[in-house]
Amino acid sequence: MKRDSTIIAVCFLMSTLAQSDVLVEVNATMVAPSCNIHSEHNDSQLTIDFGSMKPEALDNTHINKDFPIHLSGCDFNKNLAIILNPKGTHTLQHHGQTLLATTTAGLGILFNEITEGAVHVLDINKLQRIHPKKISATEYRADLQARLISTIPSERLAVGKFTSAMTILVTYD
Repeated sequence: MKRDSTIIAVCFLMSTLAQSDVLVEVNATMVAPSCNIHSEHNDSQLTIDFGSMKPEALDNTHINKDFPIHLSGCDFNKNLAIILNPKGTHTLQHHGQTLLATTTAGLGILFNEITEGAVHVLDINKLQRIHPKKISATEYRADLQARLISTIPSERLAVGKFTSAMTILVTYD
């Protein structure tokens, strides 16, 4: 009996010696909802077609294409910002502005936000605030503009088709 009591006492001591406290630290970040971006036709891909033109047209006129992007799912009580990232192409510098390069050497695309008539230049690879306009209870629209810019004399631009691509990311400022 004494032996059983000793075994029970030893087991009890061992169980108290085997206990350990472990500090568990929990970290998390609460994030605002992500924004959904689509074209006016609900496509996730947007094509801007400048059509056909002569290179010298760039000398004396602005060749622009306006296009909207539609935003939903965002917390519209927060300031929104946009970043335009080249995809497979590079950038060009022109008069202190960063342009999206095209497959034609010396030809770039300048982007502006033109919502509500105000013009805000959007440099490539730079996070910049945008000012979308409410069009319904759940959707806003930002009006953008693509402008062709020749960084070299137009007579040196190669004729033929050109392409360029970028991704658009909308986030919170």
